[in-house]
Amino acid sequence: MEIRLSPREQVNILLVDDQPAKLLSLEAILSDLGENLIKASSADEALKFLLNDEVAVVLMDVCMPRMDGFELAELVRQHPRFRRTAIIFISAVHLTDADRLRGYDLGAVDYIPVPIIPQVLRAKVAVFAELFRKTKQLETLNAELKQRVAELDQSNERLRFADRMATIGTLAAGLGHDMGNLLLPVRLRLDSLETLPLPAEAHEDVASIRKGTEYLQRLASSLRLLAIDTQGVGEGASETDLGSWWDEAEGMIRNGIPRVVELRGTIPRELPPARISKAAITQIVFNLVQNAGDALKGREDGRVVVSAGNIPEKNQVWISVSDNGPGMGEEAKRRCFEPFFTTKTRGMRTGLGLALVAGLAKRANAAVLIESEPGRGATFKLELPAAPRQAAEPGVSPKRGVAIVTIRDDRLRAHVRSVLASLEFEICAARQPGACVLVAEGGDEALHSAEEFVASDPVCRAVVFETSVGTSPRSARVVSIDRTLKPSAIRARLMSVFALEN
Repeated sequence: MEIRLSPREQVNILLVDDQPAKLLSLEAILSDLGENLIKASSADEALKFLLNDEVAVVLMDVCMPRMDGFELAELVRQHPRFRRTAIIFISAVHLTDADRLRGYDLGAVDYIPVPIIPQVLRAKVAVFAELFRKTKQLETLNAELKQRVAELDQSNERLRFADRMATIGTLAAGLGHDMGNLLLPVRLRLDSLETLPLPAEAHEDVASIRKGTEYLQRLASSLRLLAIDTQGVGEGASETDLGSWWDEAEGMIRNGIPRVVELRGTIPRELPPARISKAAITQIVFNLVQNAGDALKGREDGRVVVSAGNIPEKNQVWISVSDNGPGMGEEAKRRCFEPFFTTKTRGMRTGLGLALVAGLAKRANAAVLIESEPGRGATFKLELPAAPRQAAEPGVSPKRGVAIVTIRDDRLRAHVRSVLASLEFEICAARQPGACVLVAEGGDEALHSAEEFVASDPVCRAVVFETSVGTSPRSARVVSIDRTLKPSAIRARLMSVFALEN
């Protein structure tokens, strides 16, 4: 650490004597030192100056009316600020050893007899003045060092907290993945149950269970989104449909605020996609909603609203987070995006949430606007570049594509339909124009039909389920799968067929 001493500053030297001529003489001798010389013609005048200013050296006459030098020295030493101030007695009167001892006991550092030798006086005063200056510099440097140590301790604590949060993010990603895997067989069983002739009450129970699993599935997906490293993912290369994103992320975001705070989402379905990744928009909205929830703690009427819209004339879409909290003053609005700035008790808060929002917005070429007044809540509005809508081809679903499922077995058909639905395919039971996926069952006849299907379009793929692997398909875009495999293995094979990540 580099330490720079401040430029040489003048120090105060107090001259105390009841004779003006002697004061002028002392001033003439010490003027070459370049220090600030203060003259006092009495002890009272000297004390008044000492009460208001610091002094490096006090030169005082021993013999003065009303209060002599010894008494003045004793009063000076009683003040905590001047316990280490150098006091030099000047006297034309011969002093006994007892007088000298008394002076030293009172804090005097030296005696200068009269007549004064100018060189000796200047040398002694210069030494004590420089010692005072160095002491003050060391005190300043010590205070700065303590401040830097405190800042370093805070930085280390923030780094430890960031490390813990990174670990939590990794755990969240693993938890989301595991939840998704565990929920898949549950959803498959529900698909199978819905095909059975169950009592009406049972169908209601199945619907209720499906609703819960769908919520957990969205929560699992949101955990994975939240855990993704946002470094480099905020750029506008990715596109996000805000409506479908909100369906996926709402459950996780809702869990980021106190239960007593109401969360509303008004995201129109007809908005054009925004040029930002799902991971980035999730991080942004989660931090904004969490900040709003913190501001509303302890309030039973707390409300947070996530809204979206578009600005056609600017080719932009916007998403905002509003609350009915205490609002923000001008200083908070001006500094809220600074790293480590926070108006809340530090605790486990790093002050990095809004700094992360600003960084992600910048990488996405977006603007963040703040509307807030004390007592009137706050609104953070993110204006994002819009991506052009892709016009759907005639007969093609606006989803990933159309999948034809002609499987006769109810359980296997429900399993396949569930997997395809999770991959955002529109599913039908008969061939239709624009279909890009065929899933059938059977032997050589089914394989021949699948090969004809993929030959009709270079993007088409087909899967044929068999009880045992027979004739190998002639096309690489036709896959034969043993229908006796476990559900998880079938799902993995379907994923690999459509070149999709798990």
